[in-house]
Amino acid sequence: MLDVHTIRDTFARVIIGFIWFNAALAGVLTLVAPQPELPVVLGALLLAASATYTWKQDGTGTATRLTTSMVVAAQVALLVYAASGSEYQVDLHMYFFASLALCAGWCDWRALVANAAVVAVHHLVLNFAVPAAVFPSPEPDVLRVLIHAAILVTQTLVLSWITKKLEEAFFVSEHALAQAAAAEAEAERLARGEANRAEEEAAKGKTLQAQVTAFRATVNHLMQLLSTNIGELTSTASQLNTIAEDATANAGETAATSQQTSETVHAVASASEEMNASIAEIAHAAEQAKMVVEATKREADAATQQMTDLARETESISEIVAIIQNIANQTNLLALNATIEAARAGDLGKGFAVVAGEVKTLADQTKRATEDIERRISTAATTSETATVRIREISARIDEMLDVTMTISTSMEQQKAATSEISRSIAAASDSLTHLTSVAESTNTAAETTKSAASNVATSQSVVANAASELSRCIDGFVQKVAA
Repeated sequence: MLDVHTIRDTFARVIIGFIWFNAALAGVLTLVAPQPELPVVLGALLLAASATYTWKQDGTGTATRLTTSMVVAAQVALLVYAASGSEYQVDLHMYFFASLALCAGWCDWRALVANAAVVAVHHLVLNFAVPAAVFPSPEPDVLRVLIHAAILVTQTLVLSWITKKLEEAFFVSEHALAQAAAAEAEAERLARGEANRAEEEAAKGKTLQAQVTAFRATVNHLMQLLSTNIGELTSTASQLNTIAEDATANAGETAATSQQTSETVHAVASASEEMNASIAEIAHAAEQAKMVVEATKREADAATQQMTDLARETESISEIVAIIQNIANQTNLLALNATIEAARAGDLGKGFAVVAGEVKTLADQTKRATEDIERRISTAATTSETATVRIREISARIDEMLDVTMTISTSMEQQKAATSEISRSIAAASDSLTHLTSVAESTNTAAETTKSAASNVATSQSVVANAASELSRCIDGFVQKVAA
């Protein structure tokens, strides 16, 4: 189908070929010109390359249409420039109008306007800047420019109007063709629908006949099953009545047994609560004993520390006594020296000898006293060390008592938790027995209800048998009417 898109796709290749033809023509004119113009050839090739790149990137889009149209006009301007000084320069102006007509192949009035704009700018600017590049005259030729402009505007308006109408006609044609195709598809769909409905009606008739036959067979089978089950229902009702009587008797015995068990569990729960209270008292006493042992341990530790401090002070006193004893020895030695010197002095040293003797006596007494103190301090130190050892042993025993007390306390806590768990279990068992008693009573009531229902079933089975016979007659009549 020929549409505007197909025309543009075909024309794109035509105009790209035409652009490269113009580039080759520019090369030929340059070669035959008296003075070859290499920039003309390079410009034509650059314009052709830019148009080709735009076409590759945009396809037949607006950018390609506008670019190729302006490139064609610019190449013609280069050809006119290449023919400067030639008698054919004016004739090449016809190429502008031919290229404008060629751009109508895009079916886009904007391409025509773009081409005409390039031509107008070329004539107006170069007519004053470089007149020889446009016309053979070296002076500006405004009248000729105006004549060309009038022809260019007229041609552009006519071609734009034609391309606009042609584009609208293509779009209207495409829309009409699309509507026609849609209508044709809808007609085909409706025809297929009618044929399908006819086939469905025929299939429904066959299906209905088959369903009626299958329904009759199914109903007959169900009626046979119903007759068989009615007989079984009578037997089941009798058995159900017997089972209900046995269940009633068993439910009564279960309720009595559950009541006795519940009373026993309540008694055990009371004893468990008393044992739990006793264990709690024992645990409290064990905790108090633990506290007393801990306090005793702290006192023993304090006594041990005090005995250690006493031993340290005793050692200090021993050092002081040793110093005093050393002083007494030195004093005794000095008294001895003084006595010797007094003896040498004769009568003059007698008084000094008496004093020296008294000093020696005091030194001896001091020495004996310090030796006695040293013995007593040694005895006290020995006793203190013994007491410290005994206190440490007592502290160790207290630690053992504390460990035992902790073990007893922990065991009592565990026993208390276990007893609490037993109490909870007994309470849960009591609740379960209470629920069991309730269930037994409910079972007894249900058994009585079942017994009554069994009697009702036995009474109703004859009514169901009569209703089944009547239903069978009605279904046979309905099937015969449908099949007819």
